Amino acid sequence: MSEPRDDLIDTLSVEQLLQLHLKSELPCLWTIRDSHIHGRGLFATRDIEQGEVIFRDETLVIGPRSGTSSDPVCVGCLSNSSPLSPCSKNCALPVCSSQCENSVQHSWECSFLRDHCTVENTKDGVSLDLVRTVTPIRCLQMSRLKRTIVRALETREFPICEVDVLKRYLHKKLPAEDDKFLRLCCGTLDTNAYAGTGHGKGLIFRGLYALSAMMNHSCTPNTTYWFDEANRMVVKAARTIGKEEEILSTYTSLLWGTATRRSFLSNTKEFLCRCARCKDPTEFDTNLSAIYCKTKPCGGILLPGNPLDIKSDWLCSSKIKEHKMGAQKAFQLLNIWSKVAQMLTENEDLQQIQMFLKGIPENSQSGIQIRKYFVLQSKGQITDMTDEILLFKEQSCYKLLDLIKRLKLGRNYLKGLILQELFHLLHEKSKRSQVQVDQDQVDSIKTEFEKILKFDVTPQESG
Repeated sequence: MSEPRDDLIDTLSVEQLLQLHLKSELPCLWTIRDSHIHGRGLFATRDIEQGEVIFRDETLVIGPRSGTSSDPVCVGCLSNSSPLSPCSKNCALPVCSSQCENSVQHSWECSFLRDHCTVENTKDGVSLDLVRTVTPIRCLQMSRLKRTIVRALETREFPICEVDVLKRYLHKKLPAEDDKFLRLCCGTLDTNAYAGTGHGKGLIFRGLYALSAMMNHSCTPNTTYWFDEANRMVVKAARTIGKEEEILSTYTSLLWGTATRRSFLSNTKEFLCRCARCKDPTEFDTNLSAIYCKTKPCGGILLPGNPLDIKSDWLCSSKIKEHKMGAQKAFQLLNIWSKVAQMLTENEDLQQIQMFLKGIPENSQSGIQIRKYFVLQSKGQITDMTDEILLFKEQSCYKLLDLIKRLKLGRNYLKGLILQELFHLLHEKSKRSQVQVDQDQVDSIKTEFEKILKFDVTPQESG
């Protein structure tokens, strides 16, 4: 499907523009229409089977992340796995090799920055401020088709804009049209961009994936995604999606409690989710946000009376009217638990962790945070772990898998990663123990995670 003449592009619908951008084979599994959730959305044009690839999305632009806490990456390959040094042409951006320094992508922005900016007070020759502006700057290279797609996407104004950061260094004024387009791109990126990592190469990036940006959010999404070697976003069905059903993604971690998810969405996306999971204080009987009742000797658990109202009291499962806690105090306690959990995962002191877990409800978000870390991120090789840590990891795998099932998250990548880790744990356990493992169970686990992670290079852990 070839790109039409510039004068015809403005006559095309958003769906046609995206089909052109992606060179889609028709008919597509998706169509764009008005959504009862928000604005426009993607809808299935036929029944889509669980595990089926719905689409592969190409970036309109890709570059370093913009957050001030983000570690610098090479602006050429977007990796931090190799030592970085400032570009020798004095654009104040970091590169890892002469190949990246002389790449077509970097050469343009290098020339732009040297022509427009005066850079002082760099850290070892690199300006972290300018690194933040690289992705919006790359938008200036967009074709007419890509610019038209950007203008068709939803955007919001955010208080911090990379254009204003860039202007601190400019000695040559930007043309008014470029300034306006860059501001649009900043808002569009902040509203719609996806963050990616992986391929075993230390990649850390954000990309504007226009078709994926059309998916509305749900805390129980029916899709899962990852980024392939070409940094395309591959979207698969986490469960069966019926014809004309809306195709939904998630913008948050799947295993956060409702208060954390809604706070994150409010701060980063400027909206509050009202999905079925958010409306249910128990989150489908998982009690992710639960706190033990402080009225002795009650023993019940406290949950938000109205999860959609951040100020609502937290009420006890005992139904005793006096047994409640103010929202502010509940959030303070959850925040303390989260900080303790972070500290414990850094130390990996199993005895202290088990003591902490005994003092909080079973599926508390902080406890799940610890278990997820031990399953997917703990230091060292399985073969070097003590029997106690191996057992804790195995128990954590089963708890996380049960939670994913109860949250109705389907066959998503988090489940695939946990099953893969469980398979390796059981294999190691069989080597250490005289007890025979259930080989049928092990084979079933292997089949399941291979099915989920099929075609995968580095799955995006969105849980």
